[in-house]
Amino acid sequence: MEKKSFQKFRHIFMLPRNFHRLTKVCILLIPLLTILSATEAQNSPSKVSLNLKDVNLNTLFEELRKQTGIEFIYNTKVIENVGKITIQAQQESLEAILKKVLTPHKLDYEVRKGVIVIKPANPVKTTLSWYDLKGKVYDENKLPLPGVTIMIKGTSIGTATNPDGEFTLKIPDNLPNDTLTASFIGMKTEYIQLKGQHEQNITLVTDVKQVEEVVVTGIFQRRAESFTGSAVTMTREQILRTGNQNLFQSIKNLDPSLNVFESMEFGSDPNRLPDMQLRGTSSFPDIKGQYVSNPNLPLFILDGFESTLEKVYDLDLNRIESVTILKDAAAKAIYGSKAANGVMVIETVKVKPGELRVNYNGSLNLEIPDLSSYKLCNAREKLNLEYNLNVYEHINPVMDMKQKQLYYQNLKEVESGVNTDWLSQPLQVGVGHKHNLNLEVGDERLRVGLDLSYNKVNGVMIGSDRTSINGGLSVVYRYEKLLFRNLLTLTSNKSSNSPYGTFSEYAELNPYWRAYDENGNLRKFLGYNPIFGYDVYNPMYNATLNTRSTGEYFDITNNTYAEYNFNNSLKLTARIGFNKKTDGKEDFLPGNHLKFINYKDDNFYRKGSYEKNHGKQFSISGDLNLNYNKAFGKHIIFANLGGNIREETMENYIYNAEGFPNDKMDNIIFARQYAEDMKPTGSESINREIGA
Repeated sequence: MEKKSFQKFRHIFMLPRNFHRLTKVCILLIPLLTILSATEAQNSPSKVSLNLKDVNLNTLFEELRKQTGIEFIYNTKVIENVGKITIQAQQESLEAILKKVLTPHKLDYEVRKGVIVIKPANPVKTTLSWYDLKGKVYDENKLPLPGVTIMIKGTSIGTATNPDGEFTLKIPDNLPNDTLTASFIGMKTEYIQLKGQHEQNITLVTDVKQVEEVVVTGIFQRRAESFTGSAVTMTREQILRTGNQNLFQSIKNLDPSLNVFESMEFGSDPNRLPDMQLRGTSSFPDIKGQYVSNPNLPLFILDGFESTLEKVYDLDLNRIESVTILKDAAAKAIYGSKAANGVMVIETVKVKPGELRVNYNGSLNLEIPDLSSYKLCNAREKLNLEYNLNVYEHINPVMDMKQKQLYYQNLKEVESGVNTDWLSQPLQVGVGHKHNLNLEVGDERLRVGLDLSYNKVNGVMIGSDRTSINGGLSVVYRYEKLLFRNLLTLTSNKSSNSPYGTFSEYAELNPYWRAYDENGNLRKFLGYNPIFGYDVYNPMYNATLNTRSTGEYFDITNNTYAEYNFNNSLKLTARIGFNKKTDGKEDFLPGNHLKFINYKDDNFYRKGSYEKNHGKQFSISGDLNLNYNKAFGKHIIFANLGGNIREETMENYIYNAEGFPNDKMDNIIFARQYAEDMKPTGSESINREIGA
């Protein structure tokens, strides 16, 4: 008999009220009670008469004890489901009465040393044979899938695949429903009829709808319904569908929470990094953070590591697998105060196994200026507006005569048909092209991928362009429960700004001024501004000079990942990455540039300027995370314990020189001197952080 708490049994015989407290007395009394019960049972009558109606078993057993002297022991839970009973018996045996009462309720009894013990009836034993079903689960790229749930439909029989995608399941013979189900996050559930086979390999395909329901935070993955923060996930197909200009333009069309502000001043300059906000403006707009130019930028996480706005801006869209935007306090809980403006988590495409595959993508991009939103006056309208505003009148008679002379001079130009469209002068249709070449080869154990891309962007401002060349080498190795991945990325970028200056300069020019004289030569002097009272020069003249405004950078990044699966629920991930970047910038304006038109006398030899900027940056970071994920029916337990460490060093040097006689002397060595009241400047910094 199993050991159970004494309170669970009901004993018909009388015991002291403090029986449970007197353990030693109990030990002495039990043998004595057994002897008394046995003696009493031997002297009890063999026949019993009963006339009971709507009583419970407790009453029945009490009546039987009175007539026979035999004690009854039972667990109250065993008889709690037995309702009221009615029984009549005349001189029947105790055995017959017990069988009549207990059998309908699947109960039985046993005589142990003169005491009757009530117990559940022994179930009918049936023999059931089992067989082992073995198999392996792959994705559409023939990669093994760990953690796939394998179940027999309509039963609780199931298991999960190990880190190699293998499973073993014991299945009973003659099972009414032999449908096998295989389910995994982001994959379509498969249903297979077993038909008695002992081996079954399964291939799961990606379900795009389910992929969107997974939140990738850069540290771990969560089901969307179990993630309490505000997150939006976009797939590669969605991003490419909205355009191929750059990532930010595509996301802006998909998620209105990302505000990308266009600057009309620079005329869609491809070298102007976008100004954006994801969670509003910082309360301290003058602070300096990682992004010195704008502290309101979101935090960028590329393949699990922090990245910069410039690198994400130049990222080839064909390399992106998914983008997740984290927008609320949940982002700060993961990344700390750096995530105050939101987080943009970017995952690149992983290498797929198989025979050698070569993929090429090419596209042609057109940057077409649109001036339809500019409603400016034509030449006659502008002149009439100035005249009606009394611009050409003056209280001084001499000045009034000059103003009137200026008016008639401008009127003569209008009457002769001059109506210059200044907005279109510095613009062009920018024709750009983009190319991506990808090579992949390998099997389930070892995979290698090579990615090369070239992107040439010509802006709408004549002479503005940006060229990016990217190369990536990815190696993935899997051994039993260990997964190793290394990604090496090289980026080279060169940019040139338009020599025509800023677009806003042309919007300020009067349409009654000619851009060219009667002989077709470009005019340097345009006229006198009657409103503000100064001479106006043609900004197109600067484009005829040997000016230079260029920038370039070279970036090398290596990220290493290691993942170890202890079992289907517990895994350990470790990551370490380093980034090294060098950049440079040159701005050269010769002495005959319009910027120096008013440099006279002592400043005459200061005409011409040269600014040279050189910087370098190095960062190294790593993190370690222990992840536990367990599903119990409709419930999920998720926990992540991790720590991270990072160090970043930056150096920047700027040289300003002046005094360049002409545009042929375009090297800093020809400078006459350092810029007035200036000397070589620079900055350096070291940032270290540790978190858990």
